[in-house]
Parts: sequence; structure tokens; C-alpha cells
Amino acid sequence: MFGIIGAGTIGTLIAVGLEKTGLYQCAGVNTRSRVSYKQFHGYIPCDFLSPEELIQRCSLIFITTPDDAIAQVAQTIQQIFSGDLVISPNESENESESESESESESETSQNKNSSDERGGDVRTLVHCSGALPWRVMDFDKHARDKLRGHRVRWRYIGVHPYRAFASIPDGIDSLQGTHFGVDGSDEQAAQCGRDIVRALGGIAHSIPEDGKVLYHGAAVLASNYLVTLASMAVDLLEGIGLTTEESLALLLPLMRGTLDNLETGGLGVLTGPIARGDVEVVRRHLAQLPKEMKDVYCSLGIRTLELAHRQKERAGRPYVREVEMRKMLN
Repeated sequence: MFGIIGAGTIGTLIAVGLEKTGLYQCAGVNTRSRVSYKQFHGYIPCDFLSPEELIQRCSLIFITTPDDAIAQVAQTIQQIFSGDLVISPNESENESESESESESESETSQNKNSSDERGGDVRTLVHCSGALPWRVMDFDKHARDKLRGHRVRWRYIGVHPYRAFASIPDGIDSLQGTHFGVDGSDEQAAQCGRDIVRALGGIAHSIPEDGKVLYHGAAVLASNYLVTLASMAVDLLEGIGLTTEESLALLLPLMRGTLDNLETGGLGVLTGPIARGDVEVVRRHLAQLPKEMKDVYCSLGIRTLELAHRQKERAGRPYVREVEMRKMLN
């Protein structure tokens, strides 16, 4: 049995995906928002449970709250579990939104979540943050090692989908083949995380604990900032009289073509004036770009120049006007 705390997009997608496998059953969900619970219930008709009820019923709990709430939720769960904290069924220590080879047999999957060869009770907490390591959930060694007088071992896992989901319906159709970053408190925990990813139809990648921030930063650059760059390009086109719709109609095929080239050719597919060494075209761009866009253009241009240099070097050709181009971009 598993439970969800935080019934936003990611929490709902994880629950639906795991339920589909037949290997996992969602016992219930906890969320502050009635709206998100109603939405969640539309996909999985399970009960709204208090944290205490989730702990009683589930050996596997997903914390799919905003990043800032994960540590507090994990602490609350462990304090309740150890008997150090009692809260009423109507209270919740979470938020509703997260902006994350299956177990071959159902019995194996359930057993791995409740006990291990070391003996005692094993409970697993999973968060779906890209930026936070598993350790954010490990708040108190003393609380980990007791369950009202009985030994309990806590296992911590980070499982983060490396994909932007526009909506729950879009996400349900897109989970298959999605890449996930996984980290865990030990190898057994990490393997449990990889099993969860495989059950969801995803592809697991082990992320070192001290690499989570840069792992997430890479996603921001490649995904979030892509939208920002598209917005800047739209602004330029609107400035010469095109509508937003016309601008996107021009830009999106260009962007898709670049992504297709990346997929087939890797990083050696750079095109454009900097790749060609066309100094005069770049000079004219800089002469007309607004100041705030010029700064971005130049910063990205320096990085583009480095790629162009390597691309020409691999082809055995010199970058003839590199010094002039670099001076202009600086």
C-alpha cells in the first residue's frame, strides 16, 4: 500500500501510474486543498486520510508537496510514527501542489516496502523534488529508530521526472519513456526508487546526492529557459508587427527542427551566424536589439562561440574571425 501527501500534478501522476501496474495500491491521499483532492479522486477514488491514518495503512509514502514543505512533512510523519507527535485527523502539514525494472512480483514489491533482511519494520518516504537530495527527509536518527518501543528503519528516496507536464491528462499519456533522476539513502533505497521508475514505464538515472542542484539547474536551463527565450523572440517579432500567434507559428517549427537535430546529431549541429563566423550579421543584431535583450544575446553568444570553435575544430577548419567575434560579444 502506498499513500500520497500533496495531490498536485506530480502526486496524481505517480499515483495513477503505479495503480495502473497492478503491483501498487493507493490507500489514500492527504492534501490541504479540497479542489486538488476532488481532482485526485476523479482519477483514483480513494479516501482522504490524515497523516496518522496514512502512516497506519502505508509502508510507502510519497511526499509530492512544494520543495519548501518536504522537510517539515517528513519530520511530521516520523514524529507521528515514533509517538512523539499526535495530530487530529483534520490537520495536515503539507501543501497541495508539487512543482519527479518494476518489482517483478506484487508480493515482492509490497514486502520490500515493509521489511528487509536486517529485520524490523521498514518504512519508505519518497519525494519528487529535482533540486533536493533524499537527506532533506532524514531529520532525526532517534525518531528513525523507534516505533512506540519497536524498531523501525526509515528509507529515503528521491524520484524526479525529468519532464515538464502541462496537465494531468498530458502527463498520464507521457509517463511511459520519461527519464527520472533517482537518489536514495542506501543502495537498497536507490534500487527501490529504480523499481518505482520502471513500474511507471520510465528510465531511471542514478544522481549523486551532491549533484542534485546542478542536475535540476540543467533542467531549468533546457526547459524553463527555453520558454523564456521563445518569449523574447516573440517580443522581437511583435515589435515588427506580427501577432503572438504568427510569431509562434514562425518560431515553433524552427525550435522543433533544432531539437530534432540535437536528437540525431548531438551538440555538433550548431547553425546560425556565430557558427558561420558571420560577424557583420551579429553586428547588425547588436545594433538594433533592446538593451535587456542584448545582454542575453551576448552572454549566450559567448557560449555559442565556444561551441562553434569546437565544431570547426572537429571538422578541421579554423574559425577565421573568432577574435573579432569574441571582442564584439564581450
